[in-house]
Amino acid sequence: MKKRYPKRVNPEPMITRFEEIFKSVGMKKPMLRNLLFVLIAISVGQTFRINEIASRLPLVVAREKSKQKRFLRFLETPLPVDALKRTWFFSAVSWFSKDVGAHVYLLVDETQLLGA
Repeated sequence: MKKRYPKRVNPEPMITRFEEIFKSVGMKKPMLRNLLFVLIAISVGQTFRINEIASRLPLVVAREKSKQKRFLRFLETPLPVDALKRTWFFSAVSWFSKDVGAHVYLLVDETQLLGA
């Protein structure tokens, strides 16, 4: 029997945790919320197309077109990428270090990706 996943995800607990992690970045709450929604939609979506990702956004709206417009507006907004990466790195390291004890080993992959 094929396992079915829900189309919508309740984002409220994730939003709270996301805001706790990224409060030092200095982004406004709606931008953080939209970033989390996009991450959820990408992880749940089956293809990486605008209409697919927009349809998976955990928002209640009357029409799918408004989700697409919201997603496209979000993509046009510049994000503080360096601050987000730094904050994500420190939160991930602190989360992993809780289980390993006194020593934390970090493996860095410097592989050059195509087009990067």
